Amino acid sequence: MRLEWKISLSNGTNFIESNFDGEKTPWLALKEYLAKENLKITSLCLVDENRTFNLPSAGDNPKFRAFINAPKPTDYNFFRMFGSDITGKEPELFSVIEAIYSNYKLQLWVNEYNPNSCHVLVI
Repeated sequence: MRLEWKISLSNGTNFIESNFDGEKTPWLALKEYLAKENLKITSLCLVDENRTFNLPSAGDNPKFRAFINAPKPTDYNFFRMFGSDITGKEPELFSVIEAIYSNYKLQLWVNEYNPNSCHVLVI
């Protein structure tokens, strides 16, 4: 199974990437839905059959206790990107989730071909 993003919204509902289909990418369809309904994302993670990769929560009552007093992201983003290491191996596909703060972004890059391999980047 491919990695999918999973979100929680400010009204308490949850969606996964496969909930959205149509002509637009699921992330773009989600962003339109958020604008139309005046909602915000309060958490974003990547999931597959066996794993969950979480970003810090923007919610008032996060499930993971360490996030309670942590800085809250102001927004979230998702994209897929090809990347490779410096040895010149074949490019790999990454699902990237991003927590956006006022002065920086926290990115989690998870390898679609090997989800046991992931990288964290602060921009």
